[in-house]
Amino acid sequence: MAVRCLLAFWAIACMIAFFAAGCGQKVEDTPLAGLKVDFEALAQVGTLTYNVGLGADPKGNQPSRTFLLELGVSLLPDAVALHDTLIVGESRTTAVTISQKNSFLDLKKSMLTAQVGESVPKTETVTVADGKALVQNAQGMSLSLDYPPGTVSQSALFRLVTQLPREKGRRFVFYSYFDPLGTQVETARPNSSFALEYRGVQNAVVGGQAKELGLFELTGVRRPMQFFVDEKGILQQMSTDDGATVMWLVP
Repeated sequence: MAVRCLLAFWAIACMIAFFAAGCGQKVEDTPLAGLKVDFEALAQVGTLTYNVGLGADPKGNQPSRTFLLELGVSLLPDAVALHDTLIVGESRTTAVTISQKNSFLDLKKSMLTAQVGESVPKTETVTVADGKALVQNAQGMSLSLDYPPGTVSQSALFRLVTQLPREKGRRFVFYSYFDPLGTQVETARPNSSFALEYRGVQNAVVGGQAKELGLFELTGVRRPMQFFVDEKGILQQMSTDDGATVMWLVP
């Protein structure tokens, strides 16, 4: 049950803004491995809070159920710490993911704590080594997943998409992706890849306000995602499932 709770937490973290049409120009592929990440800029943004709407109206962001997700980044001497906190009523689930300082924010170790009100917290860890991710809870239950180097997690996506240059038709490709709805890491089939592609400036509605934002789309996955980023590199909105699940920045 605790292992499924961990996977469910990462699934909540998988949100996007409404669907936009692709461009007609030739697409240029660039390996994501070449991306130079400004880690200082990621940390300076501070903690951002998002509404998460399940069964939401993508035009007005009026959810049938609303959660809050807080995202932050802090720097360690030789790593990056990604702080993700999901708040649902009295329930608070926090994941601190220690990642490598590279183009993928490769996961090294993640520590998850879930607590409801004043109850005793439940803890789990994910440790990555030698191409495997080991999920363990406090009771000794464990789950092992294939997790090759260069795997991009959804938590990493939230940060990396803000670092990508805005060049229409440019796709940043990678070959391994963690889909939290499954129990395995998705690896690309021969002659295929996953990609974050810039689609240009689009009109988007964020929390009921119309804005012009840069749109990046995650393709090649079972659940395509769209990410809307402003000119300052702040992630404003994300959506998936054709806009049925939306996450937008709290002003």
